[in-house]
Amino acid sequence: MNGQQAGPVSFDRLKELFASRTINRDTLVWKQGMDSWASLKEVEELKSFLGGNTPPPLPSA
Repeated sequence: MNGQQAGPVSFDRLKELFASRTINRDTLVWKQGMDSWASLKEVEELKSFLGGNTPPPLPSA
C-alpha cells in the first residue's frame, strides 16, 4: 500500500481494502506457497473480489 509492503493481511481485511479502493485488481499480493508476487486479479481465491459473475450477452436472434 502506498508503494510499501504491508502484512500479513487476512482475507477479510483484503476484502475491506478492496471495497474501500485502498487496493485494486493490480495490487501485488503474495502468500505462502506462491513462487513470486502476483496481481490480485491473478490469485484464484481473490478473484471473487472482482465480480465477473455476469453472464455473456444473449446471442442475436
